[in-house]
Amino acid sequence: MYRGGRCRSRRWKGYKRAPDVEDGGEAEREGLVDGQGPGLLGWCERFCGDTSPVKRFAFSRYIGGFDASVVESTLTSALRAINYKGNISVSVSCPNRSFAVYSPHLVNRLRDNSFVYYACVILQLWVITWPVIWALERRYEVVCPVWSFYRQVGSRREYARGRSEEEIADHLVPVVTQAACERRAGARFLTDQDFRILRRHGQDSGERVVVASWERVSGWGRDE
Repeated sequence: MYRGGRCRSRRWKGYKRAPDVEDGGEAEREGLVDGQGPGLLGWCERFCGDTSPVKRFAFSRYIGGFDASVVESTLTSALRAINYKGNISVSVSCPNRSFAVYSPHLVNRLRDNSFVYYACVILQLWVITWPVIWALERRYEVVCPVWSFYRQVGSRREYARGRSEEEIADHLVPVVTQAACERRAGARFLTDQDFRILRRHGQDSGERVVVASWERVSGWGRDE
């Protein structure tokens, strides 16, 4: 983890060893009691109090314990069942997984400018600019929460929002197959409104998608 320096470290750059005091006040202030750190708010305060002109605070989150292969295999099987012959790719991602806060220094403003970025890439100036940024920047990447998809309670699992991977996949199947049969294209995401409309169409037709007989014989969706 990055704790206010250029490289990964186990201690933040302003670390001071706490004296052996009986009440543990100084040790607690340094985040050394029971091996615990200062927490999210504490690191935000340290980032704001850092006098370095070029600095960055990054925050990322992850989902732990989710088996994406269950959703992938279920959706793939459902699409093959309607004789779809194209390539199928199913991936699970966490939207807004990370963000970064930069100090308002000129270097940070220039690095966020698309014109400057592409100029550095095209003119090969990154050979100079990236080492300079690395030397100037102080990085904070210490907070990385993990959202557990389930927790083990005895011999059973309790899932987030009460749905397992299989139940989520079964919820998506009628919508995804309906979208495929309606020739949804353009590599765009299905929104919540799309889900409601497609699910309503599936329910109106008995939750079955009807495909022309010639397509069922010859297959459809074949990649050119």
